[in-house]
Formats: sequence, structure tokens, C-alpha cells
Amino acid sequence: MKTYPVLAAAAAVFAGSAVAAGVQQISFADSEFLSKYEPAGETVECLSARTIDKIKPLTETSFLVKAGPDYYLSATSSACTGATHWNSRVEYVKPGTRICSGQIIRIVDNQSGMLRGTCSLGTFEKMRRKAPKSDAPA
Repeated sequence: MKTYPVLAAAAAVFAGSAVAAGVQQISFADSEFLSKYEPAGETVECLSARTIDKIKPLTETSFLVKAGPDYYLSATSSACTGATHWNSRVEYVKPGTRICSGQIIRIVDNQSGMLRGTCSLGTFEKMRRKAPKSDAPA
């Protein structure tokens, strides 16, 4: 099973621990969200562009993609400078009916419209809601 640094960061932030050097912190709301999800073991190269509701940066190298009722994590091969800045937005051009690994996304300043950075999305790892913990003894 593949693990993403963002999941480790989410666990550390959620637990209130220090985050290891080189791993970017994510917001409390994002860490709370990710604490309820885990990788489903399904990775896809492309998603239907019609189903994508939102692409949200968690760190400059990890993006949460909401596609219909499903959530996916996509790790970039390099940092998307400014992705987590409060006044940034994600832009992309739909080349067809699908958004695929390698799709270039742009990080743009909302106020000035200036380009902050670009990067390409990685594969999309489907996330599933964690099963509730049972209080019954084993």
C-alpha cells in the first residue's frame, strides 16, 4: 500500500505532534478531514472532468480532488509554489473529457491574477471513509 507524506503530516498535525522536517503542515480542517479517510488501494490515471467538483491543495505537493461523491489524493512530482497561500486559486485547462496524471495546474494569486507557480498532478489515489472503531473487546 502506498502512503503519502500528507497522510503522515495529517496524523501528526491531528495528534498535535511536531511534523518532521521536509513534510509540510496542513490546516487543522484538512487534517481532521483526512483523519477520517484512508487510501482505498485503488489508483487511477484519469478522472472524468465532468465529475471534478474541486481540486484543493493540502500542501504544495499534495492535492485533494473531489470527484462526485469520491475523494482522491494526487501527489505532484515537484512543489506548486504558493498552492497553500490563503489568496491563491488552482486553475487548469481541460484538454478533453478527462483530467489525467501529468495535467498541468496553475497556482494564481486571486487579487492580482499573477502566476505563483505550476506543477503537474500525479496519479489519483482513491480515499475511503475509515470504518468506525468498535468498542467491543476482541
